[in-house]
Amino acid sequence: MFSKQNLYSAQRALLMLLGVCVISLMATAQNDFVISGFDDDSEVLDVWSATWGTTPFVDWSEEDVDGRDASGSIAVTADYYTASDDGWEQMVVTRSFEEPVVGSQYLAISVDVKVDPSSVPTNDGNYGYFELKRLDGATFGGVNLTSTDWTRVSFELAATEGEIPGIIVQNGNSGFQGPITYHMDNLSFTPRDSGETSAPSLLMEPGDEASGLKLVASAFGQAFQRQNVVYAPSEDWFAGVYWDDNETFQYQVTWADFPDRELYAGFQGHIILTVDGGGAISPDWNDPNVILVEFQYANWIGDDGEEGTEDDTLRARARFLHKIDEPGGNAMLYRTDPANGPVGFLGEVWADQMEGTWTLSFDGLSDAAIATPDGNSVAITLPEDSAFAFDGANSENGIAALFGVQPNSEDRIGQSATISRLSIQKGDDTIVDEAFEGGDLDPDTWILRAQDPGGIFPISSDIIYAISWALPDDGFELRGAASVEGPWLELGPAQLVGARRQVLIREGDLPGEASGFFQLRQSDDE
Repeated sequence: MFSKQNLYSAQRALLMLLGVCVISLMATAQNDFVISGFDDDSEVLDVWSATWGTTPFVDWSEEDVDGRDASGSIAVTADYYTASDDGWEQMVVTRSFEEPVVGSQYLAISVDVKVDPSSVPTNDGNYGYFELKRLDGATFGGVNLTSTDWTRVSFELAATEGEIPGIIVQNGNSGFQGPITYHMDNLSFTPRDSGETSAPSLLMEPGDEASGLKLVASAFGQAFQRQNVVYAPSEDWFAGVYWDDNETFQYQVTWADFPDRELYAGFQGHIILTVDGGGAISPDWNDPNVILVEFQYANWIGDDGEEGTEDDTLRARARFLHKIDEPGGNAMLYRTDPANGPVGFLGEVWADQMEGTWTLSFDGLSDAAIATPDGNSVAITLPEDSAFAFDGANSENGIAALFGVQPNSEDRIGQSATISRLSIQKGDDTIVDEAFEGGDLDPDTWILRAQDPGGIFPISSDIIYAISWALPDDGFELRGAASVEGPWLELGPAQLVGARRQVLIREGDLPGEASGFFQLRQSDDE
């Protein structure tokens, strides 16, 4: 009966694993599917080119990872990097594949990388952040290049990966000191094992005590993913969701929960305001005129004003960042020194904890403020040019309001925050006051603009368990019963969150009166 299932028991106050019996069939190992071994110059000059407005030099090199005389590699050189503070700089190259790669058939994408010893390291001792990306710009993963020896770089692919028609390779940094050259060899995909699928392992987690809109950083392998919800009328100028020189305006976000400060400091919540109406998932990079209020747990240096002393502690912080006239970049956004160009950082405020209501307010065009849940506040003054850029009366698109999260590190992927209330107020009029208690989001009010839209969904406090499992799961479904003997009934609906499928169990959904048994089994098993 249990040859292809995992069995778990759920009791109201206790999670208890009752038994697991899974048959895993061994599969014959398969060789990597090599896209390019760069054996001659045609595998470089005929298919690779610079992109995203960058101008690196692309050439074939006799350098080969295996030292073979009859092969080589691609060499990518950026000779335009200098020691001046130019903000983020990058070298980006791309190629299309003759036939799209069906990503779900492969476990990983890999490439051998070597930095040429003539390259100049950054002040941090690396040679740039090296990323393999899809043609739409979403990343498979990235690492800092640190070695002048050949290094194999691999990034896991989700079982949900669709067709991959080509590849973008991006190497960037905000602190380049001089020219960079790197070599690549053996761009390849590692096949998944063939054979009969065994039951994925179930993961059972307690439900959230909070209710509201849950934002999970669920996009597989994307450390800098944005998971945003947009207030739809804010993108329509005629809806009037903007401020001008004669009006007060206020955004409020209430964080009901946030990732643990000790384990996941640096995980980011945010409010993004953009006047450009580009509809981008990452307007803080794509759009030219943006305000970013960034919520993070960060190191507070204490009353002594010295970093690294005993009174340092992790506290909740909100920072007011902005940029104008900078599409496809964010150097101004984080700039603090006016000697290097227009300053984007205009102020910050600290609180003891993230949970609670934070308020971003505008009084006319130049004066803004951020207030914390515990009553602290910071006043913000926008420079004249910036104030003009965010004058909603002059905008063709209104001022789009996005609320979301960003993990900023691979070890924070899968973490989440919950917003229990969002409100926008113009003068004395409340434009929206949303507690996300009505089930599915109203698409006329809220738009998901996210790397993984499945990672954003309303939750309620009556959810007592979240049961999930990894893909692939062909032919398997979640069932529940009041006892081990059954009868077993299908549970759902299952939602796709990143590379996992999930079912939320509410208190009234337990198969038994005070307990329930759950199993994942193939749908044709009896």
